[in-house]
Amino acid sequence: MRSVRESLASRAGDPPPQVEAGKFATALDRAVAKVDSVVSGASIDAVEEELFAIEEALLRSLRKALTEEAARELAERVEPLLAGTENLPPSARDRLRRALQRRELRALLELPALSVLEG
Repeated sequence: MRSVRESLASRAGDPPPQVEAGKFATALDRAVAKVDSVVSGASIDAVEEELFAIEEALLRSLRKALTEEAARELAERVEPLLAGTENLPPSARDRLRRALQRRELRALLELPALSVLEG
């Protein structure tokens, strides 16, 4: 768990240009505090669920704080990945879009995935 915290905290001092530095630091500080509150000794599944919720909240906050240019770049990265999914039910396509946005936003901002599992 400490490695998750450290990898996240290490990014707070190096804000990417796509997000205002203050908003980036605040979002990461909030996420680090939430990681610190994850119950040690909980099952791996419970820890992973908590980390997923923390990561989802962090990325939602950072997505709202993106510059206009970065928001366009994110949309341009996600849209081609949805090619061929037009026949999916709308709810499934929306879930897929949100998952791809999270993945691409993490990559765009060079953020680690919050997980205690390797890989």
